[in-house]
Amino acid sequence: MPAAMAGIPLAALIKRVDRRLPLVVFAHDRAGAEVTMRRAHAAFIRLAGVAQVCILPPDQEAEFNAALPEGLGVWSGAARLYLPLSTDGDLRGARHRYVEARRMFADATAGDVFAGILSATVAATPPPAAYEAVRLELRGAGGSLDKVADRDRAIAGLTASLGRLQDELVELVVANEELEEELNQVRGSLAKSDAAEASIPYDDNVFELPDVVDSVAEVAELAQFLTGVIVHLNAPQKLDDCDGALEGGSWARSAWRALRALDAYGNAAPEFQVGFYQWCQNPTSRWSWTANAKKLAMSESESTMNAFGQARIFPVSIDVDPSGCIEMQAHIKVSQGGGENIPRIYFHDDTGGATGKVHVGFIGPHHLVPNPSKN
Repeated sequence: MPAAMAGIPLAALIKRVDRRLPLVVFAHDRAGAEVTMRRAHAAFIRLAGVAQVCILPPDQEAEFNAALPEGLGVWSGAARLYLPLSTDGDLRGARHRYVEARRMFADATAGDVFAGILSATVAATPPPAAYEAVRLELRGAGGSLDKVADRDRAIAGLTASLGRLQDELVELVVANEELEEELNQVRGSLAKSDAAEASIPYDDNVFELPDVVDSVAEVAELAQFLTGVIVHLNAPQKLDDCDGALEGGSWARSAWRALRALDAYGNAAPEFQVGFYQWCQNPTSRWSWTANAKKLAMSESESTMNAFGQARIFPVSIDVDPSGCIEMQAHIKVSQGGGENIPRIYFHDDTGGATGKVHVGFIGPHHLVPNPSKN
């Protein structure tokens, strides 16, 4: 069962570089202890044997957060996954994933997200020391002991190599995420500076748009405040699949930059409406997207449409099509590679039509929009 732990000892456990198991910490939700216990229990079942699940008592929250470096705490019903540490330098917020209470639409949400993140690391986790004695007993007297010993040494060496590679992967993902964050902050700062120099309001919205986001789910929520792009209410699909990946934070930052680019294009003066791809090559906004085949496609291949064209029919405003649906081939590739959970953003350019906006009909994992090469 999930264990309740006092704040200071729990923070000390998290900071230990010899801690081998990932640790999940739930803070109590304002909705009540029963809600928190259900979420923690669901995570405990989902992560059995893979991670330790703890619950932070409400009166220990402040002490716990104060005992950890800034950006590493947990509060208000949220949950955080603390990965094992190699050095003290691994104590950075970006490395240890966080699920806010408002994203826990089901009791199992946090457990499912953390399971997705940990799926790549389980194979690299060495067995506990006690396993050695059990292994010798299980091996028995039959067969060649020398061959078994050679096999065990080979397995141990491969496991150690896998563990090192996994640590390197985590560090690369975190470094990329930090670069994406810095890039978005610079773009946002420059856009505000440009608006100030031109003596025009940077943002007509009452809500000021952030430059950095933490999840693809947050991207979908913030999209309602954009004015040049309309994201259909049914466009977001299975976003937990995206956010549950190790690269989820980096994908979220890229997805936000992509939507901001679509928004800037949609808000550009009519004379600039030359098509989104061409606009990205010579953007009129600091928020822009990379115009190349690896990051942006304005159409699908004939083979893709023949085999999976139906999967490209997405919801759209009835002001664009009375049926409420339209075929969308143009899409943004949030990240390179063929991973099934990498986000895709499908859109329709109506800047020259009745609405004068860009319409997004799909934001979700790649596996929901298959193509022949992927399948």
